[in-house]
Amino acid sequence: MDDESTHAPALWRVISKREVADCRVFKVSALRERNERTGAEGEFFVIDAFDWVVALASPKYGEYVMVNQFRFGSGALSWEFPAGCIDEGEEPVEAAARELAEETGYAPVGQGRVLGKIHPNPALQGNVCWIVLFEKVEKRGQPHWDGFEEMEIGIMRLDEIEKRALDGGISHGMAHAALFFLRNASKSSF
Repeated sequence: MDDESTHAPALWRVISKREVADCRVFKVSALRERNERTGAEGEFFVIDAFDWVVALASPKYGEYVMVNQFRFGSGALSWEFPAGCIDEGEEPVEAAARELAEETGYAPVGQGRVLGKIHPNPALQGNVCWIVLFEKVEKRGQPHWDGFEEMEIGIMRLDEIEKRALDGGISHGMAHAALFFLRNASKSSF
């Protein structure tokens, strides 16, 4: 290795920040940043989004609640775990329970637990996605979708979810990340 590749990259520090677009569910900001090692400066665009949560909800051991909905970014239907934005002041487990109930009508029996968190795309976004497991849920009501939501609700076995994830039937990145945490939790705790 040459000398340039033997040290960690330098941190960049924000000099200024200005909002360039408010897109309702996220904002776009222009950051003026400086490299601490070289002094180089540049303008970089980032997405300011709410933190997110994914709910892994099991009505029966080895089975999980899934939703199928239209996604405007891909222009296609998408099977995923129930998920959504964390409201201001909400804790991840509380937000996961709320999203689960709103999207499916299912509610946790007992406490949920955080399995992990990820940065969905740290190149462009600073938000965090929390992965929450509810080992037991039951149907307690009807979904409460907003005006632009319509979902098919299904219960899938873990092996079916994994198969769909591998063959492209489940392509949402957050669902794949959640599946990774779920698989590792199931090896160690249940």
